[in-house]
Amino acid sequence: LALAAGTPAEAKLRGIFDHACAMHEEKFFAAAREVRGKSAEEAFEARLKRWSAPTIPTMDDFRTAELHDGFNDLDFLRVMFDRMSLQFDVEAMETLGIISAFFPLHRKATVDHLNMSWSNFSLCSILQWPGEMHTDDVRGYFGEEVAFFFTWMNFVIRSLIIPATVPVACTIAESVSSHDIFDTHIMFGLNLRSVLYGCVVAWLTCLSANFAQFSHTKDLIWGMKAVHPKGVRLPSFDPSRRGSWGVSSIRTLHWVVLLAFVVETIYTSWFFSSLSAKLHRAARNSDADKFYYQFGPFEVDGAHATIAAKYGITVNIKVMTFLWGVVSPAIASCENWSNDLRAKDAKVRKDFVFTSVIVYYPFFYLAFFQQVLEGGYVSHSMEQLSGNVKLWFVLHVVSVGVMLAVQLLMQWYSKWSEQRKCKEMNLDAVYTPYEEEAKMWRYAGDADDYMELIISLGFIAMFSAIVPFACFVAFVSLLVEIRLLAWRMTHVLRRPVPKAQVGIGVWQAIIQCLFMVSGVTSVALFIFALDPLKSRLSVKDKILAFTISEHLCLAVLTMLYVMVPERSASDAEIMESHDQDQFIMRNVGQTKRSRVSVGTVNFMEHGDVNPGFPPPQPVHEPESRGSTSGTRARSLTKARVSR
Repeated sequence: LALAAGTPAEAKLRGIFDHACAMHEEKFFAAAREVRGKSAEEAFEARLKRWSAPTIPTMDDFRTAELHDGFNDLDFLRVMFDRMSLQFDVEAMETLGIISAFFPLHRKATVDHLNMSWSNFSLCSILQWPGEMHTDDVRGYFGEEVAFFFTWMNFVIRSLIIPATVPVACTIAESVSSHDIFDTHIMFGLNLRSVLYGCVVAWLTCLSANFAQFSHTKDLIWGMKAVHPKGVRLPSFDPSRRGSWGVSSIRTLHWVVLLAFVVETIYTSWFFSSLSAKLHRAARNSDADKFYYQFGPFEVDGAHATIAAKYGITVNIKVMTFLWGVVSPAIASCENWSNDLRAKDAKVRKDFVFTSVIVYYPFFYLAFFQQVLEGGYVSHSMEQLSGNVKLWFVLHVVSVGVMLAVQLLMQWYSKWSEQRKCKEMNLDAVYTPYEEEAKMWRYAGDADDYMELIISLGFIAMFSAIVPFACFVAFVSLLVEIRLLAWRMTHVLRRPVPKAQVGIGVWQAIIQCLFMVSGVTSVALFIFALDPLKSRLSVKDKILAFTISEHLCLAVLTMLYVMVPERSASDAEIMESHDQDQFIMRNVGQTKRSRVSVGTVNFMEHGDVNPGFPPPQPVHEPESRGSTSGTRARSLTKARVSR
């Protein structure tokens, strides 16, 4: 328009400009609002201002822009690994023993920097604020897969600060006033314990939804929205079998097998629990010596039945866990997944269902079924449940420490045995730093770490009403555990091949489902297991109250998830501005391929508006949000255009 000013082509160019802007405004609501209700001349001025500097980069900015950033360590490792994966599968070669090890080397300077605070197991490091001061360093060294796990773990620890301090404050007040504060009546037969429990479930639900928004921001900052990780193509993938009846049948069979394992575990646990209840009743009636139990065609006396009831559940769980570890991978190898990310998500869903049934069943038995089957007092069952939940968190941290000690011990033994053989053969027995790293353990992925952390969150969400100090115990244990896991990444495990990842993947949906189940469990606890509602209501009233209450609980939790948008307002503005920049680049690129002449003015002769950009990428639909920080949005968008 500036070049054609005062020429016959100005009117035609202005018509083309208005038409292009109208097409743009059909797609971007914020742009449409700028011209809504204005006259043609006012709309033209608003559009001209929108597409002029400093709102958007000038043509000189486009011509002088650097179209790429320098490669960092992560980029080099990814390019090398991707190129190698096109020719052979190094992980399979390592598994089969063709090569002894394949891993990126640790960088001593970076490890020393991380050891100063992040992976340091000192008291100051344990008590440091669980913020984001190390997240970018961890991502730059280990990749997004590891970084998102520690980001999620820090977020959980921060989320537990308030739920952990409230019970402590109530206990201190209770010791001063000599009154049971947790049993203080509030309304409708509910006490302070039930109100605090409901607040904990709602609080964790809100924070889970907030983390989804927080991870979206991290995806933008780390460039994951542009990468769209598709994973590494699996050698076993057969494109001709994609979507076939055989593949669908195998995947359905996998779920059927999982259901069979779950049903067997529940039935066997219930069987041995019933046997234990019968033995307890016989002992109370002094009939233990006369007790006999019929196991199919076999009759077992009381002594052997006691042994079976005591160890049967544990043995069955161990056997089922071993069989699942054998059967599930065998079926999964035939499911024809295209890449490792899809295979990982499918495996995680099934493993979580199986693990949650095994872990949570004993606690559900103590909460709901022990008194019905064995008799006795409610307080005794609740005391057992409270002790077992606290013991779970303590043993969980201890098991992490013991596992690290075992790994270090096995690493030392492997080196010691090789050095002894070398000395017997009069060979040099000195290890180089690279050979030292080859003796470290291989990073097996984040699935097990997420599993243990989310199972622990489930205990807090489901049983904190019975164990008010569960949040505090979990908070302290997680402060210790995160430092143990960080120390493991730099001292025990080899450096993993960095993998790109969008958010925490399928775990976000699993967490949402777990909190929904926790809401239903909380309602069941207060109605069927805890006084005063347990003793005041009849069976019919309990069922009616449970049906109404759990529907209301699910509705409230769903509303809390819906109220928190997937994107923050600033993220939505950044994405919309980025789409506008892609719109410019796409249309500039099209102009070079078709030289448009308007009247007597050849547009391309008066200045090359195509500075040589690559072919434009597909533009995705933006999400309309209210605008907040426009300066931040433009600066981040300009960085994305340069990239």
